Amino acid sequence: MDATRWFHDFGWPQVQKLAEHMEKYTLPAGFALFDEGEQEPYLGIILAGRVRIDKGGEDGQRREICQLGPGKAFGEISLIDGQPRSARVATLEPSEILVLTRNGLDRMADQAPKLAVLLLLKLGNLISGRLRATSGRLIDF
Repeated sequence: MDATRWFHDFGWPQVQKLAEHMEKYTLPAGFALFDEGEQEPYLGIILAGRVRIDKGGEDGQRREICQLGPGKAFGEISLIDGQPRSARVATLEPSEILVLTRNGLDRMADQAPKLAVLLLLKLGNLISGRLRATSGRLIDF
């Protein structure tokens, strides 16, 4: 886990504790992690590989929102609010993904509350940064 930039705000003991609450998956290219409307709240952190995030339009066509590579996270909103997925995420190439489920986050909050707060603050900053970027793009639209 220390190979990814996503954890640079955490000390090594915190990274080890985070690892106790996460699962690592090795996925082939073209694997759909989730689709729009699905209800599985989890956060994914890319260790290796690349994912595409896309969304269906009113015309039925899928439009790419972005591509993410190592050190990037996805699924943070559903992890926090428990609402259905707002987009689809699929691997573009063989990938290694760390997953934190809502149950894992709840266990972390019980067992290591300070770490859970640090993680939630990091996710809040991630969401805030994405919202600011989206607002900037919308104003130009």
